[in-house]
Amino acid sequence: MRCALVLQLSTWNCLPGADEAPALEDTVRAIVADGFGVELWLDWPGSRPAARRDRWPALAALLAPAPRVSLHTGIWRLDPVALAEEIEMCAALRAQLLVVHPSTLGLAPNAPPPAAAHTLVQRARELGVVLALENGLPEVLTPAVSAIDIFSPEGGLGVCIDVGHANCLRGWHALGAAPKEPIIEMLRLFRERLVHVHFSDNSGRTDEHLAPGEALVPWREILAELDAINYEGGATLEIQGDPGRVRAASARRFLAQLRP
Repeated sequence: MRCALVLQLSTWNCLPGADEAPALEDTVRAIVADGFGVELWLDWPGSRPAARRDRWPALAALLAPAPRVSLHTGIWRLDPVALAEEIEMCAALRAQLLVVHPSTLGLAPNAPPPAAAHTLVQRARELGVVLALENGLPEVLTPAVSAIDIFSPEGGLGVCIDVGHANCLRGWHALGAAPKEPIIEMLRLFRERLVHVHFSDNSGRTDEHLAPGEALVPWREILAELDAINYEGGATLEIQGDPGRVRAASARRFLAQLRP
């Protein structure tokens, strides 16, 4: 069965390193006009003024027409106060989830999650927010989702698979033999907690953030695997370089051709 995949565009795509980033409101309007869902990148200069608490209601109204909304954390280390505010923002904007990095929750290889991580995940669940833990190495994600067993349709800790990150693990042996297709292996490994995916392409050496179809990521196999596991969620395009909207539209056409 073909999964219900909603393509989203990260505001990061539309703000490619400009010294003076355009207003977040203008970027959101453009993304929605193009028919994409929206992922708000909270670590970008253009996001910060609009991310103030007093402007959440206006931002929520602006995002309401989008088919799907998610947030991407702007926090790169464990900061319980700042992350709690992002969780509250996610709830206020009625977004589906908040993407976080392992470092956002203070996670490290071969170490138990800190108590603060459990508290923050529980708080997210109380507010109906899913924290989507983005993949680095599975030896960080696997024990984290096992130790923080707080996950339900009401919220908690899920997993976001960034296919670009996973494609750079072709020489990685932690799953036993080096996986032929690490992306497929990771989708299968975390299928029970998979709540979100990030789409970009690369050569397998570095995370180049190319548009799908521009390098070596096996897109046909990825889409088939998402169908096989009945994935129903968002797929955020994270594409580097200008013009972000034009390249995103091209990526959408490419992916559509693989799913007649």
